[in-house]
Amino acid sequence: NNKKLHSDCSLLICVMTTQPMSLNEEFFTVWNSYNACIENISSTDQQLKLCIESCYMLRKRVLNASLFSSNEDVDDINTEFLKFGLITHFLSELYTNRNQGKRTLSLRYSDEFGKIFVHQCDNWCILSKEHREIFERGFGDDATRKLNAFQARNEEVENFKSQKQLQHRIAGLMQKESHHEQQNAQNKWRLFDEDDDERNFWLQQYQIAVLKTLKTLKQNAFERPLSEKWEKEQAAQKTVSQYQHPTEQQNEEKDAHQMNPKAQFFQWESKANTAANTDSNEKAGGPKIWSIDADGQSTAFHNVHEMKYNLEKNIDEKVKLRTDRKTVFRDPNPWTYTPEQAAQLGLLSEVPKDYFEQQQHKQRQGVLNKRHLQRYGTPLGYNADHDDGSELNPGQVEYHRKGKVTTFTMQDMPNDPEQDKEVEDMSEQEYEKWIKDERGWANWKDDNEKGAGNPYYH
Repeated sequence: NNKKLHSDCSLLICVMTTQPMSLNEEFFTVWNSYNACIENISSTDQQLKLCIESCYMLRKRVLNASLFSSNEDVDDINTEFLKFGLITHFLSELYTNRNQGKRTLSLRYSDEFGKIFVHQCDNWCILSKEHREIFERGFGDDATRKLNAFQARNEEVENFKSQKQLQHRIAGLMQKESHHEQQNAQNKWRLFDEDDDERNFWLQQYQIAVLKTLKTLKQNAFERPLSEKWEKEQAAQKTVSQYQHPTEQQNEEKDAHQMNPKAQFFQWESKANTAANTDSNEKAGGPKIWSIDADGQSTAFHNVHEMKYNLEKNIDEKVKLRTDRKTVFRDPNPWTYTPEQAAQLGLLSEVPKDYFEQQQHKQRQGVLNKRHLQRYGTPLGYNADHDDGSELNPGQVEYHRKGKVTTFTMQDMPNDPEQDKEVEDMSEQEYEKWIKDERGWANWKDDNEKGAGNPYYH
């Protein structure tokens, strides 16, 4: 009994003297474990799982300690507590790097913690305007505005350059003499002696975390649909396999299909001979007849008559195809798109994006102007108070010739008498010049098809 009492007392003394880790000590332990899991490609799922559990425990302690309030920005937060805001970023990156287990669930958790971290940075006034626009635009199928390949690549390059610049600044801070190689209770779990360096270091870490989170959210948006589809197929195969036992031949075909997914396999089994059905007796005996089309598609026939009927049917289709006037007499003009269709496909860079809206607005203004002229005799928007006498009436134009200005309408516009001269009134030299121009123009039209090379001709 004395021995038992002595052992119980010693155990009680050990429990009472053992103190839990402080928040700072636990954070640096989790931070070192997080860096080891992310930087090491060969990290096991067990290591990632332990690190995630440690982040959850530390996050719960931080929430219970109430280190942050909802109405403060980054300038109001104590430098010592800045680092605890990165825990949600750690969870987002750890979940997206975990490949085992339910991948779709891990991606969903990664998205949730990533969005929590970005909202937290926005409330603390850490998130820049450019990063906020990228986050509010959305990712994947939920994006409000799609980027083309060039814009998406430039965005990724800018993200990579920004991370490199921030890492260069952090490396410069690490080279200062005030930097502590190890953090412990003696240096109060600080990285630098100077408070400005300590604060600057963690703010740079936030900027890198924001860039990594935006990249992670984009990658998750592209991977999640594929992961969901794959898991559904696996669940369907598992359901089928519960009620169906594969045969030896099916197992062989499955192994061969994994080696060559494009291969097609057929079961060579003869039908049972039945005395009642003579057709089945004819089909059951002997090998089948195979034909391979130009597309590589193979077809099996039970007899020669069936194959002959199929080939004759194909020949009839070919004859019909070659005698179809719509196929034979096709339009030789290679330009098959109208300007409107080309604008929709983005083939004409000079056509503005609001081309159709402008055309509709122009037509509407024309109808309104016509009605206004019929009712009031003046064009739409005309103001008599601003008319100094220089404005023309509707339908009038000015004709400048030899220093003289004459006002005409389009109906009584004067013509050049030289151009209106008839063939009978021409002199011999004028006739030779005219006939030479006409023949040259006719020859040019024979050599050049109408609309050839013009994308706007239709």
